[in-house]
Amino acid sequence: VALGTSLFLLTPRAERRGTTALWIFGVLATGGYWYGRNLVAVGNPIPDLSLHLGPLRLPHPPIASFDHYGSSLARHISDHQMWRLTFIPGLGTGFGEGWPLIMALLALSVVLGLLKLRRQNLVPVIVAACSAAAFVVTPGTVWGAQFISAPGIAQFMAGFFAYNLRYLLPAVAVGLAIVPLAATGWRHGRTIITTFIGLILVGTQLGVSGQGGWSGNHATASVIAGCVATLTGGGLVLSRLQGVKQVTLAWRQPGAQLASAGVIGLALAAGAWPLQVAYRADRFAVMPLANWAESVAPARIGYSGLVFSYPLFGPHLENSVEMVGQRGPDGAWHPMSTCGGWRRQLRMDRLQYVLVPIGGPSPLVGVDLARWKVGLPGGSPPDEPPESAWTRSDPGARAVFAGWGVGVYAIHGPATTAGCT
Repeated sequence: VALGTSLFLLTPRAERRGTTALWIFGVLATGGYWYGRNLVAVGNPIPDLSLHLGPLRLPHPPIASFDHYGSSLARHISDHQMWRLTFIPGLGTGFGEGWPLIMALLALSVVLGLLKLRRQNLVPVIVAACSAAAFVVTPGTVWGAQFISAPGIAQFMAGFFAYNLRYLLPAVAVGLAIVPLAATGWRHGRTIITTFIGLILVGTQLGVSGQGGWSGNHATASVIAGCVATLTGGGLVLSRLQGVKQVTLAWRQPGAQLASAGVIGLALAAGAWPLQVAYRADRFAVMPLANWAESVAPARIGYSGLVFSYPLFGPHLENSVEMVGQRGPDGAWHPMSTCGGWRRQLRMDRLQYVLVPIGGPSPLVGVDLARWKVGLPGGSPPDEPPESAWTRSDPGARAVFAGWGVGVYAIHGPATTAGCT
């Protein structure tokens, strides 16, 4: 909303129609589809939120965990315990040990932009500021704050907050782009600042102080990224020198730019091709459930009580995968309430296999927070959702796989209440 509104208002009148058309096309071609889909299916573009537009109240389907235990950063902004146990560790996990520098650059970019930029150049400033403010007030970025003092919960909450920092990434990305944009009146200022920001990102995000798993497993990519950043920065500096002005002027010709873009595109494609081949061959290779799903493709697979789903589709998306439950008004979803209803639903959905947890919730397959009121170890959800017992005692269910805290059953025959408790 901030981007669309500011683009429309700050674009010169002569360019406004074309800019607006491009903006609308971009929205429709990307994330806007999902907001439109939600509006049609539920009546609310963001069903998670209770939106009030004057006298108009948009439908909000009940989401037990979100409604009872989700809160925003704004509600705990002055809570020192939350900062010490949740927010600071979460920021360290999300952005690495250099997170204060990243946050400082974001704040600096907004201040510099407001002071130095005008007209269309204010668009990214408005977007960065609104995105950061939206993150602070968005419900659900903090989960289970009332359990902060319970043993072992703080670490879980910090991880959950780190996971939700992805909602802050648009503000960070746009903010980092504002700093060189605002560096006017300083000789080579934009080049120097851009290079400086690049080095900060390489040092904090790819180095050992950042997310160790990434830097440890992708050392070659880290080196390549650093070299590309250095060469790009050096090239920008050289392009400012008197001796290469003729080359720069020649490059500014449309034909030269098109040729350069083509060469760069081919080089990137050549370098990325073996990477995508290796990714497609190896993705989910260490996940037993994913390997099982590949072995039975094409198949109709259902699951309940967990959130592990996307690797079940198979490497070529051959499997049909769905979460088994009851649908209610306004897009609401509920777990099945009876044994007989559960078994009938499996047959009505023509499922060949169904996955249910074995024992307590496993972090490998995810706690289904969307359907349980509390996702605490030893509390609720219970050690095992009722669907597990209903399936295990089903005369028409045959166990075909067990592992990762999940049991997989092949479904056959008609539904029956035999063995239901």
